[in-house]
Amino acid sequence: MTSEWTSITGATNQVKALLEHAGVPLELEVSGICKEFCASHPDVDVRSEKVVYSTVETGDIYRELDQIVFIYKELEVNTFTKVQLEVNVPIECKYRKDIEVFAFPLDKKELYLRFPIHSAFCGSAYFRHLINSYKPFSELQHASIVLLEVQDGKTPKKVHNENLIYNAAGALYDFILNDFISWDEATEKEIEAPYSDRLVDELGLFKEFESYIEQKRYAWDSALNSWISSLDEQKCSLFNQRYYKGNPPYHHVLTHLPVVCVNGPIYSIEWNATKKIVSFQEVPYCLTSLRKHGWPGLAYSCLMTRNPELPAIVTNACNLNLVLDLGLKWGSVNLIV
Repeated sequence: MTSEWTSITGATNQVKALLEHAGVPLELEVSGICKEFCASHPDVDVRSEKVVYSTVETGDIYRELDQIVFIYKELEVNTFTKVQLEVNVPIECKYRKDIEVFAFPLDKKELYLRFPIHSAFCGSAYFRHLINSYKPFSELQHASIVLLEVQDGKTPKKVHNENLIYNAAGALYDFILNDFISWDEATEKEIEAPYSDRLVDELGLFKEFESYIEQKRYAWDSALNSWISSLDEQKCSLFNQRYYKGNPPYHHVLTHLPVVCVNGPIYSIEWNATKKIVSFQEVPYCLTSLRKHGWPGLAYSCLMTRNPELPAIVTNACNLNLVLDLGLKWGSVNLIV
């Protein structure tokens, strides 16, 4: 049975406004943009979906990620190193009526180097080479964000006190950390340690390392990388030949580009100590940071960087395609040594 409001213009408009404020239309718009982006790149292995997941801590309590874009690429670095590169762009949508974003530029120009890169072969020379993959983000401006309520885009009202961006970015990193831990657990089940251990013993590598530790008197975990880099290339080649038997597996490299998508415009503020706020310039996106409690937790050993101050991109639906392009460029950087 149809309600009377459907035939009343004012009531219909009010229902539309209320539904807009619920945020679902923004989520649907973002979903459509992501699917169209994937369809527009048929030559790339890319897909998009909404994700429902449960974390290790919450168990049967399920959480929802509004949208994620997966970009996949396979690389053959050398005879014994193959890489499956997965660039993930998780997106959290946040609709708030009359909210506009103002970004105060900060001096921290290398925050983008903390976008998470995670792999089981962390510590290898090639993994350190992946620092070059951050090039697409080198021009991103780190900013401190303030939200203002501007009625109908005309009348500035007040500062919006909700920690909207921080909370949304925190939720994204909850998902990312869970993704890392889930992948680590799955990988551990696939590792056949006994054969590799026997091979290390047969080649005398373990005894060499023991002698190295005894000579240097270092803690083994702090000395391991420098010892590995000093190994004889012939022994490394022999280990690889015997271990992989001509069929080396792919090493999985998992990366994340977290994005908070809002419904309002974003402005960069020109500011100096003398004139204070000079001007405003609308921008398609900005880079902000958060300090995530418990990060990186169990994922510590496999991360490129482990700083608790983490980056997230803030954009809006009008400019989301530009951010997705950044993710595509991350997956397209030449990572062959």
